[in-house]
Amino acid sequence: MPVDLSDYVLVLSQVQGDSVLELARFSSGQMILTVQRAAARCGRPAVVKFHPRCDDLRFRAVIGVAVAKCGARIVDAYIDDLLSRAALVAVVNSGTGFEALLRLRTVMTFGRCDYQTATHPITDLDEVMTIMSGYPGSRIPPERITAFLDAFLVRHQISMRHPDFERKIAAMVRTKAATGTIGQVPL
Repeated sequence: MPVDLSDYVLVLSQVQGDSVLELARFSSGQMILTVQRAAARCGRPAVVKFHPRCDDLRFRAVIGVAVAKCGARIVDAYIDDLLSRAALVAVVNSGTGFEALLRLRTVMTFGRCDYQTATHPITDLDEVMTIMSGYPGSRIPPERITAFLDAFLVRHQISMRHPDFERKIAAMVRTKAATGTIGQVPL
């Protein structure tokens, strides 16, 4: 179901207990609540999407109550629809943060990740309010994101112009899921 907001702050959770959370600087709850509170203070609409495999009912309930107090919404919408209208995106370190960069969105990362040089890496929760209150001035320039993406894709020998681009990306994702490393996937 489409979200009837636009230009909102999108916060994406990880699966609780996932090994990638070892790279987090803050808990998922801290990230979600900090972003939602900052959005409310700045009068910005905010949306939370739980990871599709998040089956921690206690986490969902606690976050649901807290987010509602901030006036934010929890949605279960298609990620492409959400990313297409989000102004700011907050993630720990998920692949969805990389997808947001591919759409030239400003991303706040709350954990270490391969793409943090093209984001606002949050190392202190007070930084969220600074970014939020300064937006759009705190928007990451598209040229910076594009430069990162070009370098990343070249390093992994990926050309978006290649006819097998989608197959190669899908193979890299499967390799990463199976082995924990991207590796090289020849065309």
